[in-house]
Amino acid sequence: NGNLSLAKKLIESAKRSGVDCVKFQSFTENSLFSSKCYQIDSKLKDVVSKYSMSEDELTEMKNYSQKLNLDFAVTPFSKKEVDFLVDKIDIEFIKIASMDLNNYDFLEYVSKKKKSIVLSTGLSNLSEIDEAVRTIENTGNQKIILLHCIANYPPKDKEINLNNIETLSKIYPYPVGFSDHTIGTSIPLAAVAKGARLIEKHFTLDKTMEGWDHKISANEEDMKILV
Repeated sequence: NGNLSLAKKLIESAKRSGVDCVKFQSFTENSLFSSKCYQIDSKLKDVVSKYSMSEDELTEMKNYSQKLNLDFAVTPFSKKEVDFLVDKIDIEFIKIASMDLNNYDFLEYVSKKKKSIVLSTGLSNLSEIDEAVRTIENTGNQKIILLHCIANYPPKDKEINLNNIETLSKIYPYPVGFSDHTIGTSIPLAAVAKGARLIEKHFTLDKTMEGWDHKISANEEDMKILV
């Protein structure tokens, strides 16, 4: 929610729950949406601006995570953000959001940084996923993890299709995980049974908090069940 103090409390709570890594986003009002493609109203712009984190805040969050022996990762939405995350604070890996899987120019730019890439596959078909993987591999970067993802918040159980974890594992020689937007813990636990090597789960201190995605997020007690 754009608050450094809250971010640190989230990191502390994540540590207590037993997770390996915390991941944030580095969006700004200029990088998350394109005014050329969307008519963005002033209210949404204000919310995006309010919830974004500055470079100094992201740096402090990374240092605080390392202090607690947690890996720290970020989802960038622009080349400028990628440069900062890799060249300035040297994050452990880069997460590519589903919305950027077919942004091949951006994928190539990220891949050339030679960091590990976690690639969400929501909204994409197999040909788009294949093109994304080839784009990364063509830069000489083979440090890839694919995440099966259903880009609804929350999705219905019948939409989850956890068999896709096995499908991706058969097609590609890379670890496959699951980016979860469901409510509760049963679906990500089932994903592990299907072979998921990594689980990404939205996380909150309070499911009733104002802001994006808190309702579908796990709290500390939920995450302890998963871990």
